[in-house]
This record gives sequence, structure tokens and C-alpha cells, in this order.
Amino acid sequence: MNNSKLRSHPNIHKCLISSPARFNGDYENDELLIAPAHPSMRNQALKNTQRENEYNESQISIYYYVCTFNFLPEPDQQIVIPDNSYIGDSISIALAVYYGKRFDNHGILESYGIFWMPNYEPIFSIYNYYFGINNHFPRKDLEIPLTFDKCEAIIKFILTRNAQYEKLHRYFLAAGKFYLNSLQIMDQDIEKAYLDLITCGEILSNFYEYTDNELYDEETKQIFIRLACVAQESDIKHLKSGSYKVRKKFSLTLKSLLNKKFFSKTESTDESMKLKEECIEINIKAAHDIRSKYLHTGQIFKPYIEQMYQSINEVGIPEPNVDDKDLKKVLKRIPTYIGLERIIRFALLRFLHTNGVYIHKDLDDDSELIN
Repeated sequence: MNNSKLRSHPNIHKCLISSPARFNGDYENDELLIAPAHPSMRNQALKNTQRENEYNESQISIYYYVCTFNFLPEPDQQIVIPDNSYIGDSISIALAVYYGKRFDNHGILESYGIFWMPNYEPIFSIYNYYFGINNHFPRKDLEIPLTFDKCEAIIKFILTRNAQYEKLHRYFLAAGKFYLNSLQIMDQDIEKAYLDLITCGEILSNFYEYTDNELYDEETKQIFIRLACVAQESDIKHLKSGSYKVRKKFSLTLKSLLNKKFFSKTESTDESMKLKEECIEINIKAAHDIRSKYLHTGQIFKPYIEQMYQSINEVGIPEPNVDDKDLKKVLKRIPTYIGLERIIRFALLRFLHTNGVYIHKDLDDDSELIN
């Protein structure tokens, strides 16, 4: 490689990320710098648009940030130049979960002393400013300020390979990928975005081990006892691995990852339409049920989860206009997209916090929820 003093060190790599949220300050340590990428001095139109939108709450702007990271190059004999853009993906996942804001990774700017052209266009269009994932205000549950100097714990966890946290790291990134993708496609396909949130929750649920006593109610356990007299052990095992178990693990995990602090602050503009502690298990199970109905019968549910105008509600329509009684029961109970997104993000953060990665004091296990 050319040793010109004008070239960057081959260990230094840069990628471009963006968010509809405006962040202040930089994040900087020996391994990573996250700093704003300002509009060109000649692009007065973009500068004026961003300035105007800072004072107009109904307008969307895209703000760009450069991530510069120190990463050891491959050996000299490596013929194919590795694509380090996955680092930008990991950073985007961590920032999205931590702040509750949409982030897009536009690709590498510079790597191994070679310059690259990123895709600076938004990955998907953004329309709705009133969603907490798109605006300039901190999310209400944890009220984490939108400054990059607050994210050190989660960034260090993402970028540091530690054998002790290998499983935690793997599950968090896998689940976080679906969470971030949900935020990115929400304005285009809110049903698909909802399904991605449920997949995120299912990944988290598989991190934990549950006993039969936790997974099955008394009636189901009695059925297994009766079947044990006439069925093969393999048949019982097959039944226990079915959809009932998946749904139960999903609800057990998400409920256990919420605490009383989660319910003390809401983003709902209507107090009667917020998530409530005494109903949360029903809400979570209903979200999983509507996913099953969508996958197995094609049942649409968009009208019951989307935001209407500028209202922010965490639970849906009290009396859905449908004839099917079972479907009506599910639709009455499902969280809206906003409600489910808040459940999943809080669960992701508390997933880390309760497994040794300190995130925020309000994620402490202060008290148990209602059983």
C-alpha cells in the first residue's frame, strides 16, 4: 500500500450513519469517535432546511454522523479487502436501542486507506415526526438525553469481544437487528414492522431456560400426566415443543423484563389508552396471537396498530368492528405499534442491564410486577 503521508492509517475506518433525531456532542475514546457530519458549506439549502426544522415539530430532517473506529487490518497476504460496514450496523443497533431512535447505516467512507462512496440516501423514507422514534425529543420512559456522550456502556459492550458475554452479545445483536429493521420500515409497512418486533421478543425469550411449572398451567400439566399413561415419551416431548410453549416463553420473558418504572411514564396522549401493569400479560400474548393469525390466515391488523393523526396511543381500539368473536378479543387486547415498540425496547435494554451491562438506574429490579 502507498505510504503517502496524506493517506489515513490502515487501521482507521470510517462509516456514515444517519438519524431523523438531532444529537448533540460527540462520543470519543481510543477506539471510536461518533461526530456530526455537517452539510457542505455550499449546500445552503440543506443547512436552511435543518435549521427551519429544528423549530418546526411537524417536519422531518435527516442528520448524518461519521463513525471513526480503530480496527486491526487483515494480514498483508489477504487478497480480498474485508467489508467492515458491519461495524456500522452494530453501532446503529446499539444507538437505536439505547436512545429509542431510528438509525441507518449508509456504509463505509474510508477503510484500509481506501476511500468509498456511501449510499447517503435514507434507507427508507420517513414520514411521521410524532412517533418517538423519529423526533428530537428523548423517549419518556428513561428520558435519556440525545447526546452521544451518554452511550458509552452499550457501545463498549457492542465493540468489545468478551468471552464472558459472548452469548449475551450474540442474542442482543440478533434481536436488536429486528428491532432496528422494524423502526426503519415502520412508515412503509407497519404490519411487517410489528412482526419484526415480535421476532425480536422471541429471540430474547430463547436466551432463558424455563421449567415446565413456569411454562404450563395446571390444566395443561394434568393433560400431560394423563397422556403419559397412554403415549410415548417422545410424543409428550413433541407436544411440549409446540406453539403453546413459544407463546408462553414470549410472554414470560417480556413481562419479566419490564419493571414498575416502565409503567410510571407513558408516551400515550390519552391516559386511558396507555399500557397498564395489570393488563400487560394479556397485551403481550395478544400481540403474539395476532402474529399467528396473520401468518396462518392472512388476517390484516394494520388499522388496529397504526397511529391516527397526531394521537399517541399504546393500546388499540376498545371495540373493534369485526364479527369474529375470537378475533375481536385479540384485536381489543393488542398493543399498538407504539406500545409494542416501547415494550420491546425496554426489554432489550433491561436484557443487558440484568445480565451485567449497566445501562440506567431505572432498569434496576426495583420490584416485581403483578403475577
